[in-house]
Amino acid sequence: IPQWIKVDPPSGTVGAQLARDIDVGIDSLGLEDGVHEGVVKVQSNDPYHPLVDVPVSVNVSLIQPTLTEFIPKIIRRGETSFRVRVRIELPEGLDPHAVNVSSVTLNDTVPALASPAPYFTDDNRNGIEEVTFWFDGDLVLAALGEGQNIPVTVMGEVEDVQWWRGTDIVRTGDPDQYMPV
Repeated sequence: IPQWIKVDPPSGTVGAQLARDIDVGIDSLGLEDGVHEGVVKVQSNDPYHPLVDVPVSVNVSLIQPTLTEFIPKIIRRGETSFRVRVRIELPEGLDPHAVNVSSVTLNDTVPALASPAPYFTDDNRNGIEEVTFWFDGDLVLAALGEGQNIPVTVMGEVEDVQWWRGTDIVRTGDPDQYMPV
């Protein structure tokens, strides 16, 4: 078993007519980008299937969306109970409808809101749908701090296919204090 596959318990005995759950986890820490494949071998006293190979694979990489747009570009301090949105266009071939909303975070801490649900458009009319996620504005402000050129990252997963991370730049605070960009 490759070191990146964790099996718990790693071995054991199960009596006749009984069953036991085995936890199989994947630790991608330290793995290079790419697809990693391994096998978990399960040995039993079954005369027809004494050894069963269970294939395991993991895709380690983050792709960059072709578009990451944080809206609004300026967030005023003092606003309360508002929402911000981030529009993402994934590279062709990745289905924006398959993004797991519960995996989407802003700056690794602020979760995307489940409601309102993400919506899909093709605003730039290039034939590839964009997906827009909503975030709680108060949580976003707390995570960003104040400044003129603040990088914002949004990360998520096209379920069981690919992780992605996009970046945009925003301003927070009193926009009248800053020169226009």
